[in-house]
Formats: sequence, C-alpha cells, structure tokens
Amino acid sequence: MRTSDIQDILRAMMKVLLSLDSRVLRQVDRRAAALRLSRSAYLQALAEHDVAQSEGAGSDPDVKETLVRIDQLFAQYGSGDAARAVRTMRDTR
Repeated sequence: MRTSDIQDILRAMMKVLLSLDSRVLRQVDRRAAALRLSRSAYLQALAEHDVAQSEGAGSDPDVKETLVRIDQLFAQYGSGDAARAVRTMRDTR
C-alpha cells in the first residue's frame, strides 16, 4: 500500500479523542468483537443509530410508539407469511 493511499483514507474520517470509563470500554470492545467490528466501526454504528432515532421519523413520539409496536410484532410473529400473521392476530381477538 502506498503512503498516498493511507493519506486518502485518513482524510475521509475525522479523528476524535474520547474518554470512557474502563469498564464501559471493555464492554464496548467485547460487543464490537462479537459483531466482528472494530471499536471505531462499532461506536460509529451506535452514533448513527442514535442520531437517526433523535432526528428522523422515529423522533416523533407517535411514530416511535408505532415503530416499537412493529418491532414487537416482528419479534412475536417473525417475518414470514404476512397473511398467516394477520389470521393469527384476528383469531386471537
């Protein structure tokens, strides 16, 4: 790899200094490793998720409640046959 390639990569990302409790850092590292991500990639994913939740459609309380309910339905019924899921819900009323 050429030095110019490394410099191009470094320009694409901002570097930050972050202070974390050592216990939290160990937990972050374990979770990142479990997901096969670098620490930076894991923290970036967390930040992106949090920003999307606070700025996107999910920041509206009604939309957020609906999204939570949808997640619960997928957890309960899975993502399989939608017609079967509707029949099951109808039949349990």
